[in-house]
Amino acid sequence: MKTKLNGNLVLMMMLFVSMVFATQSFAQGRGGMRTPEERAKMLTEKIKEALSLNETQEKTVYDINLKYAKQNQEVMTSDGDRAEKMEKMRSLQDAKNGELKKVLTEDQYKKYEKMLEEMRPQGRRGSGRNR
Repeated sequence: MKTKLNGNLVLMMMLFVSMVFATQSFAQGRGGMRTPEERAKMLTEKIKEALSLNETQEKTVYDINLKYAKQNQEVMTSDGDRAEKMEKMRSLQDAKNGELKKVLTEDQYKKYEKMLEEMRPQGRRGSGRNR
C-alpha cells in the first residue's frame, strides 16, 4: 500500500511540474513546453536556492535534471496509451530521485522530499483512485 501511495505522490508531483512549466511557457507567449535544457535549468535553480547547493552539486543536479527532462519529453511525445506513459514517467522519477539522493546530503534530500510534497497538486490529495 505504501508503494502505491508513494507512486501516486510521484505521479502527482510530475503532473504538477509539467502543468507549471506548460503554464509558464504559455504565459510567456511561447505556447508550448520549454526545451529540456530550459526545464533542467529552471528546476536546478529552484533546487539550488531551496537546498543551498555547492557548485559541484549544482552541476551534477543540472546534469541529472537534463537527463530526465530529455527522457520525460521522449515519453510524452511518444505513441502509446496514457497509463503506459504515466507508469514510465513514474519509473523515471524514481530513478531520478535515486540519483539525486546520492548527490545531496541527508538533510538536503529531506528538504528535497518536502519540496516535492509542496509541489504536489492540492486538488488531487483526496482522490480515492489507486488506493
